[in-house]
Amino acid sequence: MNKEVMEAPSTNIFVKLLRGIRNAFIKSFDWDWSPFVFVILLCVGLIGGISWATNEKKGDYVLVYKVYYTPNNIKEYTIRHNKRIEVGSDRGTNYVRKVGEGIVIQTSAPIEVVKYINYAKE
Repeated sequence: MNKEVMEAPSTNIFVKLLRGIRNAFIKSFDWDWSPFVFVILLCVGLIGGISWATNEKKGDYVLVYKVYYTPNNIKEYTIRHNKRIEVGSDRGTNYVRKVGEGIVIQTSAPIEVVKYINYAKE
């Protein structure tokens, strides 16, 4: 068998990445740091992913909106929720919805958003 082919460098992207990290940051040590670096990167990724998934859309939200039932009958409401509050329209029906709980109001009357505050981002 050809000895030069057997000793060719690896084409595996992960092997190259770990070699590059080791060569760039840890040149003074003779032992292999690849598993240690891999475990640290894996832990940081898991912790960051879990943190993002649990906190990404939570906060303290306040929505102030007006519903124009008639030109002379206008009502203003304020709602508070720990997740996002959505205002939208579907086939001529306007709605206000608390994410995770459901519809707050569903009407054919126009809805005007007066104020929408996310206190967690301030």
